[in-house]
Amino acid sequence: MMATSEGRHEDRPPRPKTLSVLLGIVAVCFAANDLLAARALRAWLPLALLAMHLLVVGAIWSVSKLKPSRVTTGSVSFLLGFIALAGFGTTIAVAKVMVAAKILSQSWTWRTWLTLFTLVSNLLIGVCALWTFVWLEPWKAWKASHEPVSRATRRANKLFGLKELLALLAVLVLLYGVHDPTKVFSNSPLSPGIAIVAIASWLVARLIREYWHYNTDEHEERAIDFGRRVGAGLFLAVTPAWWVAARASLLPQPNAMILWLVTMLVTSFGWSWHRSR
Repeated sequence: MMATSEGRHEDRPPRPKTLSVLLGIVAVCFAANDLLAARALRAWLPLALLAMHLLVVGAIWSVSKLKPSRVTTGSVSFLLGFIALAGFGTTIAVAKVMVAAKILSQSWTWRTWLTLFTLVSNLLIGVCALWTFVWLEPWKAWKASHEPVSRATRRANKLFGLKELLALLAVLVLLYGVHDPTKVFSNSPLSPGIAIVAIASWLVARLIREYWHYNTDEHEERAIDFGRRVGAGLFLAVTPAWWVAARASLLPQPNAMILWLVTMLVTSFGWSWHRSR
């Protein structure tokens, strides 16, 4: 989807069904996991998660069929990152529970097989998401065909990739520190070691981001500034409104991490939109 025909290897055989197969595997694994969780917990929340997961998978398939652009590239990359994080994050959480409870060393029951199935299926979700990302080659849409890339641009791209990897490491560490992946942005307690690694990874990522910003060109800087203005405007508007609504018992108490997450998403989309103009 993302790469033009000039950018792909001409001797690569056509694989029109590859994307559908990979996303189909992801959808089946999500359905199995969430339906089993709904039956085991006898709750509706896993069904809501299933609807959201299938919606994301459908969005990836739909957006990948659109005309290649930086906006579609950024959207698909973000959605695939969400799926990969959900798969690998749940895999880490399940593995942690298995090690702590010493499940594999005990007599194997149907619960053991169910836990092992959940581990493997979520690992498969993460692997398929990464495989889809590599197969689509979205990075090729960020530059025109045969366009030379300067040394400064290559350095900035490497810094951006390193920053994203460190930020992802911080989230994965938090996922390892909680038993429930859905509580990664909650106020549940963490061990000091988990907190120190997550904080260090995040702060180093922020420092690298500023250095990356320093190495970008004027067009990139304007796009970054636009995204930050949009995100800051949203945060300044929503935060006091949510706070007042909570005091009137119209909404729950404000959650700082949810506000931060939404602000970062809006900032990123604003930056991507302005960058692709």
